[in-house]
Amino acid sequence: MNPLGERRKMSNREAQATPERLNINTRYANLMIFRLLEILYDSKGKGAKFRTCILGKGDVVHHFKDEGLEFSRESWEVNRDRCRDFLRKLGIINDLSLEIENSEGEITIDSCIHIPVEEMLKGEDVPPYTCIPANLLAYGIEAATGSQTEVSKIETSKDLCKIKMLLFRGDETKEDSP
Repeated sequence: MNPLGERRKMSNREAQATPERLNINTRYANLMIFRLLEILYDSKGKGAKFRTCILGKGDVVHHFKDEGLEFSRESWEVNRDRCRDFLRKLGIINDLSLEIENSEGEITIDSCIHIPVEEMLKGEDVPPYTCIPANLLAYGIEAATGSQTEVSKIETSKDLCKIKMLLFRGDETKEDSP
């Protein structure tokens, strides 16, 4: 935010890594993410989940469009594949799958670099409440289906994360008028 309290988007130039910064230490980055998530959870409790649902969505698409990250309005399956390929290319995950049945999605992420963050949070009795790769995938689902999404459950074990996601159509949240 600027001094007037207005949000400012980072330019693509500002978001690009310089050659001397390309080798970011993953352990350091995960520790910083962990501390930020822990602080947010300590201040907001379970409400922190609703503050972090945008983390990794539109900004990522905006800043990486020049590298081919673009979501289709036609198919969530296409967007799933684009998200998986993009996260693989960046070295964030090994694999990602998504199955949607009715209004519930099940995401499986294999070997995500953020798994240590989740383990550190669990060690501090903070339940996993956000997943940056799942948020990006949610953005792709929303673009294709017009549904809103919500991560309802995150489970981690070894190198796998299983994320339950709920999908809500816009008309499902409105009350029927008499």
